[in-house]
Amino acid sequence: MRALLCLLFCAFLLEGVAQPDRNEYIGNKFSFFTVMNMGNGAGKYQTLLKERNRLGTQFGISGGLLLNPFFGKKSFPIMIGGEVGTINYWERPITSYPGDFSITTFSNWLNVLVRYRPILWSSRFNPYIDAFYGVKYINSSLWENLGEDGARDLQKWTTTTPNYGVGIGVGLKLFRSEKNLYFDVGIYYKQADATKILKPNSVLIDNSFGITSTEIVTNTNLWVVKLGLTWFNTKFE
Repeated sequence: MRALLCLLFCAFLLEGVAQPDRNEYIGNKFSFFTVMNMGNGAGKYQTLLKERNRLGTQFGISGGLLLNPFFGKKSFPIMIGGEVGTINYWERPITSYPGDFSITTFSNWLNVLVRYRPILWSSRFNPYIDAFYGVKYINSSLWENLGEDGARDLQKWTTTTPNYGVGIGVGLKLFRSEKNLYFDVGIYYKQADATKILKPNSVLIDNSFGITSTEIVTNTNLWVVKLGLTWFNTKFE
């Protein structure tokens, strides 16, 4: 994690020092991005996952749109938009009752996103800083697998909470032509306000098919590594 942060910082430094005189600006009227997310618990949430033997990388996807606040009338380093995404927290079989039962937990989020790119030209490396704020929806479900008849959702535990944070990354231009498509690598810290969630590994089904569970109040903070693609519109002339 620290090595990646150092790498990203060096990319910012090198780009800031070596600023060629170019007119090949990235066309930042708008940009689209799609991302694979790889998250790991942070702080109290990491401790909770460790206690419940649920440590491990959580995978998800996200995407969004960023717009130039000047509506493309001039190139500008700050773009504003939004991101929507989902990430899987865990999946666990329930073995306390005969049958095929499991718990799945995932979260969806919708964030307002502000991105700062200090390099406005079509550079080979293009660093950026993100800040975001929005809402996160956490859903845990108890499922019974019915085989060919599909699956039945027996019970849900849901909650919403504000989530916010910052990230730093760098984009690598994939083509030397003026097709401004970048492969992005970034690291983010995602903070979430404390909320009541289903405690991992706490759901049991007794002999009379009674369902018991434990909910706790905690945050769900994450360190997230993001790998994705960003596409810019045509360049400014």
